[in-house]
Amino acid sequence: MTRTRRALVVILVVFLIYAVVNDPRQSGNFVGDIWDWLTSAADSIGTFFDTMLSN
Repeated sequence: MTRTRRALVVILVVFLIYAVVNDPRQSGNFVGDIWDWLTSAADSIGTFFDTMLSN
C-alpha cells in the first residue's frame, strides 16, 4: 500500500470511530439506511433478471 492510501485509510478509520463514539444512534441509523438501500438494490436487480428470463 502506498503511503497516501495508508494515510487515507487511517483517517477514514479514525473518523468512523469518532462518529460512532460521538453519536452512536445516528451512526446506527446511517448503517441501517445503507443496509436498506443495498437490499432494495439487490431486490430490484433480482426482479429485473426474473422479468428478463420469464419473457
